[in-house]
Amino acid sequence: DAAYQGDLKALYVMGENPVMSDPDSNHVRAALRKTFLIVQDIFMTPTAELAKVVLPAASFAEKEGTFAIAGLLFC
Repeated sequence: DAAYQGDLKALYVMGENPVMSDPDSNHVRAALRKTFLIVQDIFMTPTAELAKVVLPAASFAEKEGTFAIAGLLFC
């Protein structure tokens, strides 16, 4: 709501797609158009399409190391 009201100057979104995950996508689109939007993701999502800046992100297959997901350990 802060973005929609113009109170939010900038928003940095990482790996999320609020345009698709929020029930009212028109409201979200209108809100995101009013702020300086930066998106970091592995896909060009509908949210990323609204961004002023799009940064690349690495998927799990592009990173080295150990990953813990929901209590499971992957090496």
